[in-house]
Amino acid sequence: MSSCSPPYIFIFILLLNWKSFCWADSDRHYEDFTASTTLSETNSINSLSPLLNMTGPMVDMGSVKDPLNISDHAKISNDSVYMEVLQKVSTHMKPPRKILVEKKQMKNGDFEHNLRGWSCYYCWVQRVPGGYRSKFAAKVTNKGNRIGSMRTTIKVKPGLYYYTSHVKILNPTKLNVKYVYVMTHAKIFHHKRTTYQKLGETLRVQPDTRWYKVGGDVYAPNDVNSMQVYITVKNVKLPYLFDQVSCVRVDPVPNWEEEMELRIQDIRKASIEVRLKNGYLPKGYTLKILQKTDTFKWGAAVKTWLINNPHYRKYSDFIYKNFNWAVIENDLKWANNEPHKGKMNLAPAKSTVSHLLKNHIHVRGHTLFYGASDPSWVKHLRGKALLKAIKLRIKQAVGTFKNKISIWDVSNENLRSSLYEDLSKDPNITQKMFLMAHKKDPNAKLYFNENMVVKYSFGTVALEDRADLYKDAGIPLHGIGVQCHITGGFNTFIIMRRLNEIAKAGLPIFVSELTYESSSVAKRSASYEKLLRIFYSHPAVEGVMFWTVWSNGWRPTAAMLDRHFNVNAVGKLYLSLRKEWSTSPIKYDLSKRTQNFSVFLGEYQVRLVKSGRTVWKRSIQINDPNVTTTLVIAKG
Repeated sequence: MSSCSPPYIFIFILLLNWKSFCWADSDRHYEDFTASTTLSETNSINSLSPLLNMTGPMVDMGSVKDPLNISDHAKISNDSVYMEVLQKVSTHMKPPRKILVEKKQMKNGDFEHNLRGWSCYYCWVQRVPGGYRSKFAAKVTNKGNRIGSMRTTIKVKPGLYYYTSHVKILNPTKLNVKYVYVMTHAKIFHHKRTTYQKLGETLRVQPDTRWYKVGGDVYAPNDVNSMQVYITVKNVKLPYLFDQVSCVRVDPVPNWEEEMELRIQDIRKASIEVRLKNGYLPKGYTLKILQKTDTFKWGAAVKTWLINNPHYRKYSDFIYKNFNWAVIENDLKWANNEPHKGKMNLAPAKSTVSHLLKNHIHVRGHTLFYGASDPSWVKHLRGKALLKAIKLRIKQAVGTFKNKISIWDVSNENLRSSLYEDLSKDPNITQKMFLMAHKKDPNAKLYFNENMVVKYSFGTVALEDRADLYKDAGIPLHGIGVQCHITGGFNTFIIMRRLNEIAKAGLPIFVSELTYESSSVAKRSASYEKLLRIFYSHPAVEGVMFWTVWSNGWRPTAAMLDRHFNVNAVGKLYLSLRKEWSTSPIKYDLSKRTQNFSVFLGEYQVRLVKSGRTVWKRSIQINDPNVTTTLVIAKG
C-alpha cells in the first residue's frame, strides 16, 4: 500500500455454524448475507453485536453454500491489518471422561427365556408377553401381604451398588385406586446378621398406565456376604409386571481425582487461537482478551429485607460482585405472598428482582407451588375453586415477573407430596401447572425442584422417571433443580452416581439449594470444596445456588459470611475456586508467533490496542467447549 493510500483496518467477522446461522434477535436463518459500514476510531458497530453474542448451540452447516461475511472499516494508522474471527464446531467431539465405571451383577434380569434364579416371596409369578421394551416380563399376582415380591440373591463385595427395575401396576378388576406406593428395598446378608435398607420410593404410580422406573443405591458394608434387592407394592390386591432388572457395582477409575480435573478442562473450557497468516507480524498492535461473565450459573439465595438495605451494603456488594444468579429465599413462596386469600403482596419480591436485574444478576423464581407449605386456605379448596386459585396464582406470580425471572421452580418437593393431586383428584394436575406457567411466560424456563435425590437416593430414580414422563407427554420441562442440604460425612462417588442417574433424563441440572453444615469452619470449607468440584466437573450440572450466605439466618453453620458480613474460610474458598475457574486477562503482542489459549466458557471482550488506545473492541460469547474461536490476522 502506498503512503498516499487511505489507512484502513479491515475486520472480517466470520461466524461458522453447521446447517444454519442464528441472529440473536430472530428465528430467521441466513445463508447469503453481506453488509458493510463505516466507523471512527472510537466507535463500535452496535449492529454487529448480536452476531457476536450468539448463545444458541452450534449446528452442522453442511447445507450452507456461502458463509456469513460482514466487514467494517476503521482509520487506525498507516498500516493495514486484515482480521478474521471464526467460530467453528470441532468434528472430533469426545464424550466426557468417565469418573465411575459400572460392572453388571444381575443375571437373567430381562426374563426373555425363563425365570431361572428368581423366586416369589409371598406371591405367585409367571412369565408373560408384553415386557418393557422386550417380549416378556414377569407377572406377580396373589400377594399374601404387601412385601410379596420377586427376589434373587446376588453375591457382593463391600462397595457401592446401583439397582433399577421397571414396574407396571395392573388393575384387572377395576378397583377404585388412583395410584399406589412402590418402594425398593435391599435385604443385606452379613456374616452373622441380616439388615434391611430402603433404596428408593415412588409415591404416585398410576395403575394401567405406563411402565415406571424404580430403584436406588446401596452401599454394602465390610462384613457383607450377599444381598437381595426387591420392590414392594403397598396395595396387596393389585398384580404387577416386573422387567429389565439391573444391578451394577460402581467403582471410581484409577486416578479419579486427576480425571475429574481433566474433565473440568474438557467441559468448561474452549480454545481461542491467534493465528498470524503467512508469517505477517503487525507492529505496534496488542490484542487484549478479558472475561466479562461466566456461563456457569453461580448463585445465592438472598433476603429481600437485606439486599436492598443501605445499612447492609457489605452484604449486597458481596452478592453483586461474586454471583451471576440469585434466588429470593422466601418472598416468592405462595404462603408468603398470599397468607390470606385475596390479599396478594408481591412488593418485596418486585423490589428485589428490580435491584438484582439492575446489577446484572439473573433471577430464579422459587417457588410457584410447594404442596403442604402453601397457604392453609388453599387446602380447603376443591374442584373449580381450586383450579381458579391455581390459575390466579400463576397469573399473578408469573405474569408480574414475565421476562424478568429467567427460571421458575414450578413444583417444589412434589415427588414426596401429593397435596394438589389429592385435592383435585387429578393425577396430572402438576403437569397442567407447567402448561399454564409456560403459556403465561413462554420465555421462562420451568424446573422441578426436589430434595432427597442427592443426599439420599429415595427419590433419585423416581425423579429421572418423572422427567422422562413429562418429556414424553410434551410438558415444557426445561431443567431439574436438586437440593443438597448436607451435614456430616458424604461419599463422593455416591453423589456422582446419583447425578449420573438424574442426568439420564437429558436435562440440565441446577444444584438449586446447597448447604453444608458444620460448626467447624475449616471442616465446612473442606467439604464445600469437595462438593463444588463434584458439581463443576459434572457435564449435566449448569449451576450451583448457595442457600445460606449470611450466618444470621437459616442453617447458620453453612454460611460464607459471619454475622458482621466478613468473609470466612468458606467464602474465601469459594472466591478462590471462582478465580481458579476463570480466565486471567490475556495480553498478546501481535509481533509474536501464533499462540493458543484455553479459556473458560463465558462472554469475552476482545480489544485491539495501539499506542495505549483501544481502536477496536467486540464482545464474543464462548459457550460451547466443542467450538474453537480463531482470530486470523494478516496483512490487508
